[in-house]
This record gives sequence, structure tokens and C-alpha cells, in this order.
Amino acid sequence: MVAATAPEDLGHRVLPIDMDLPGEVAAAFLNMVSSGLADYDGTGWDRAEPHVQAAHAAAQGVPSLTYVRGAHHLQRFTRRFVMPWEEDFDVLLTATTSIEPPRSGEVLSAVHASGGATALPVLQMAVMTSPFNVTGRPAISLPLYQAPSGLPVGAQLVGEPLAEATLI
Repeated sequence: MVAATAPEDLGHRVLPIDMDLPGEVAAAFLNMVSSGLADYDGTGWDRAEPHVQAAHAAAQGVPSLTYVRGAHHLQRFTRRFVMPWEEDFDVLLTATTSIEPPRSGEVLSAVHASGGATALPVLQMAVMTSPFNVTGRPAISLPLYQAPSGLPVGAQLVGEPLAEATLI
């Protein structure tokens, strides 16, 4: 990653690492996110965007046992996932997304065409940030580069708990 040269130029040691994000974590995360929509009684869901309607319908279909198992799975995952901060490094540098930024409207078109399933571009855009939403790690995305299309490309820094000042 080109962004790694800047910290090295400032005297920091930059090391490559592999971080695994198993598919069952993504499934549990999506169930938890969708379930967040279940608690909005009196909302005019028929007037919401189709993908929001689909997420609300999915939330209504998540059994309580599935929700609880997902929450426990995410808790166990986060304990393993955050260990490198304790042992190997203090700041993680990643891309902000796994794809080049889409043009305005492309993601929404993909979402509407997905028929209520999570659209691939949404997953590709969220895969680099969602683990830190789940684990509660402070993170910042900086638009440091440009894609060949001219759109901004972000570099994400992720820190230890309560280390927002280190990131800034």
C-alpha cells in the first residue's frame, strides 16, 4: 500500500499482517445490523427505500436465538480479532474500502437491483470498516489518494481503545 511509505518516512516501523474475517462473522454482523431496524414501531416502512424495506423485513425474520447466538459469536470474534493490538502493533493501516470509489448513484442502483439482498458493492465498501464498528476500535479514514477516475481513495488508521488522540 502506497500509504505505508508516509509513516515509514516519519520513522515508524510498518509491517504487513493478515487479518481474517470469517464469513460467519459477516452473517452475524448483518443480522445484528438488520435487527436494529426492528424497533421502530409506527414508521411508514412502505415509504422507505426498497433496500431499507428489505432490511426491515429481514429484521422481523431474525429469531431471537439467532440474534443472541450472533451477538455471542461477535463477542468471541472480537476478543480474538483485537489481540494483535495488545501484542504486535499500536496502529493498523488499511484501505478504507476494497474497491475503487463508485460514482454517485452506482451503489444505490446496485442496492435497488439486488432485490433486498445485500448488494455486492455495499459489502465491498464496508468490509474494511465493519470489523472496527463491531470491535469498537477508534478509526479514521483520510482521503489521501486519487483513483484513476479522479475520485478520492481513503487510507484508514485504526487504533487501540481510547486512542483517538494517537490517530489524530
